[in-house]
Amino acid sequence: LVDSVVKVESINASTRWSISPNPTSTSFSIQSELLLDAQIRVLDVSGREMFLESLSPNQIWSVNDWKEGVYFIQLVGKHGTTTRRLVVQH
Repeated sequence: LVDSVVKVESINASTRWSISPNPTSTSFSIQSELLLDAQIRVLDVSGREMFLESLSPNQIWSVNDWKEGVYFIQLVGKHGTTTRRLVVQH
């Protein structure tokens, strides 16, 4: 039972992050308390991986070269992978 509680806390901890601003026209950043040893993966609406890189605090990503549309931002870390949707509007 204790192991189950730890797993639930781990899952909850891995989901505490957000993308700002959203929607965006120029850039976005990720707000999270859990940036240690995590990677960011960006997928377009068809599921094609645009990039995968290590996540750094206070990092800002430009979307100036991205087409308008919906993108999926994933944080990949030791607790698993969680996904948020980002809307790009130019």
